[in-house]
Amino acid sequence: MNKKRWAAVLAIMIAIVMMVTACSRSGQETAAGEKPNDPNRISHVQMLYGEMSDELEGFDLVELSEDQLAEMDRAMRAYTPGTGAPVFNNAEEFYYYERLTEEQQNIYDALYLLAMDPGTTNNIVTVYTDQDPKTPAFEEDFYVAWVALGDDHPELWWINIAGGDHGINTFIGQPQNGHNTVMLQMSEAYETVEEDAAAFNTAVENFMADIDPSLSDEEIALTVHDKLIELAAYDTETMLQDRADLAHTAYGAFIANSEGIANCCVCDGYSLAYEYILQQYGIPCTVARGRVEVPYPNGEQGGHAWNLVMIGDQWYEIDSTWDDQTTLFEEMSEQYPPGTDEYQFYEEMTSDEAYMELLEHNKYRLMTDEIQDFVSPDYLTFTSQNGLYGDPVGDSWRRRYC
Repeated sequence: MNKKRWAAVLAIMIAIVMMVTACSRSGQETAAGEKPNDPNRISHVQMLYGEMSDELEGFDLVELSEDQLAEMDRAMRAYTPGTGAPVFNNAEEFYYYERLTEEQQNIYDALYLLAMDPGTTNNIVTVYTDQDPKTPAFEEDFYVAWVALGDDHPELWWINIAGGDHGINTFIGQPQNGHNTVMLQMSEAYETVEEDAAAFNTAVENFMADIDPSLSDEEIALTVHDKLIELAAYDTETMLQDRADLAHTAYGAFIANSEGIANCCVCDGYSLAYEYILQQYGIPCTVARGRVEVPYPNGEQGGHAWNLVMIGDQWYEIDSTWDDQTTLFEEMSEQYPPGTDEYQFYEEMTSDEAYMELLEHNKYRLMTDEIQDFVSPDYLTFTSQNGLYGDPVGDSWRRRYC
């Protein structure tokens, strides 16, 4: 493992290390035939999540006075379009846009226009709707469109609802041509967007520099997966604090989280970064959002994000967050001091290149039914020279929101 990445991983980790009397396989035989209370078994489970879309309330509709509406109208008339967002995306299709209703697509289009010039608050964009914007139905459409835009366009991280740095103001405008209107405005100008975008573009170009575009889609998807888990480190603090942060974005993975920690992200940061690179190679890819659970006794679960990728004519599911094992091993190395059997177990395991190759691809290119109810295969049980054994992955399940 690359030990340099461990320095970016915080000490606290949602990884429970316990004797197998508390393991999800309690009462079952292990691969070696012993009962789960065998003292030679090292058992742990991990929860690497951090997805927030089911917890955020991003729609706060404000009704303006006539004077305020007139002031906003003056700002719109004074607006001079900028050069546009200095980022690129070569995707020909966007997964979620194609699956939205016409109403949701209208909101998505307006949000996209807002995102394309975030350096000013005078870029005020109007949504025309036949719905009453004060109703829960419109609020739901707005929220769905906002999340869809963020998941289709990882390069527009400032519009990501969980990104934390830049919000959107929403106002009721005056009806026009028989339609209700909602006016959208950046809550504050993103003054450093050109500088940040230049750094993002450079990081992406460097990431892609040694990936031959003539490779097959399967080879590119695998190469990107491996490079991403080598580059990124899991942001435990953001996950534990359940906060909006750049760690939820591709910017966190390629540049830094909101605290300035380089290449530090949670699950949706991994997933958006993976999607974005594959989009540039024309490989259909999207972010899947849902819940993940590890079935140890408390049944802990949390919001999670991973990817759907089309290779050939088949959709596969890939969870690069859970394939990145460095956070778990950093916690293990701090749990057990040097010289203990457990410490030796992890040293021996991480030094076994063939085993680590299997471990870091345990959730790569799985069919949907395989990842939904993941049963850890026997070959992921590692046995050390002194007879200790354990499976650092364990069983888990994933359920998409929709």
